Amino acid sequence: MRPRTRCLIIGVAGLTFFVGCRESAPPVDGGASPTAVAPLQSTQTTPVTVSKLEAVPTSELIDRLVDLTSWNYGIRTNIIAVGEHGGGRLPEGLLMMQDPDPVPSEAVQEIVRRGALAVPELVAHLGDTRPTKVPIAESMPSNLPSSLRMPINRDFAYEYDFNSRTTKAPPGVWLPSGRWLQEMPTSAGIGKPSDQAIEAALEDQMLQVAKRSANLRMPKVYAVGDICFDLLGRIVNRQFESVRYQPSMCLEINCPSVLKEVREAATQEWGGLTPELHRQRLLDDAARPDEPSRAEKARQLLERYYPGTPVPGPSGK
Repeated sequence: MRPRTRCLIIGVAGLTFFVGCRESAPPVDGGASPTAVAPLQSTQTTPVTVSKLEAVPTSELIDRLVDLTSWNYGIRTNIIAVGEHGGGRLPEGLLMMQDPDPVPSEAVQEIVRRGALAVPELVAHLGDTRPTKVPIAESMPSNLPSSLRMPINRDFAYEYDFNSRTTKAPPGVWLPSGRWLQEMPTSAGIGKPSDQAIEAALEDQMLQVAKRSANLRMPKVYAVGDICFDLLGRIVNRQFESVRYQPSMCLEINCPSVLKEVREAATQEWGGLTPELHRQRLLDDAARPDEPSRAEKARQLLERYYPGTPVPGPSGK
C-alpha cells in the first residue's frame, strides 16, 4: 500500500494550523530550529549597561550585520503547528507563535544600547544593499516535498510607521496593517469614512503600488539597510518592519534598501536626531499617542535611555 500524502490548512480564531503535506513517516524532530529567533522589532527595556563592544565604532558594528543569519532574526507568524503531527517547521526566517525568543547578535545589542547616538549611522545605511544571511521566505513549509510547498504571497507595501498625532503623514508611504484607513479624513471632518471612500482609497493605493513596483525585483534576503531600518524603529519607538507577516501566508515587503519612498521618509524624519531630540520625541509619544501601545513603549524607552525623566500621562489633545 502506497503512503498517503495530505495537505490541509485550518484557520481558527485568527490562528493558522498548517496540517502538512507529507507521507506516512516518523514526525520531524520538534526540537528547537534555526528559525526560533527573536524579532528585532520587540522593545527591550533592560537598563543600558556597558558593553564589551563599547569602543567599536557604530559603522563597524553595522558592517557586522552581514553575518546575521536566521538564528539572529525572524518574523513572528500566527501559525502554531506545521505538519500532520504538528512537528514540522517553517522556512528559515519565520517563527511560529510559540517559538522562543533567542538572544540577538552582540552587534545588534550594542547598536540598540547606543540609542540616539547610533541613529545617524543607521539612517545613513538605510540604502545599504549588502546582503545578510537572513532569507525572506518564498514558500512554506520547507519540510514538504518541493512539489507541494505552498508559495507565500509577497507584495511591496510601502509601509512606514509614524505617530499620526505628532507627525504629518510622509508622502508615498502608508501606515502599517491598514491603520492608514483609520486616519482617512472625511468630507465632514468628523466620524469615519464611508465604505465607498475606503474602497476607492484601497483601489488607489493598489494602483500606486503596482505602478511604482513594476520594475522592482523582489528581494530574497534582508539587506544591511533593512536590518538598520528595523533597529532604528526599536530605538525611536516606531514599528518599522522591513518584512511584515500578514495572515495568512502573506509577506508585506517594506525594505528601504529597495523602496526609496520608505528610505526617504525615515531619513527625513530621523536624520537629524540628537539625544535631546530623541528624549523629547519619546515624551511626545507618551503624552500624545495615536494608540495606547505607543505611550507604553515610549515610557519603557525613556526608562531605558533616560532614567529618571518625568513622564507625562496621555492627553486628549
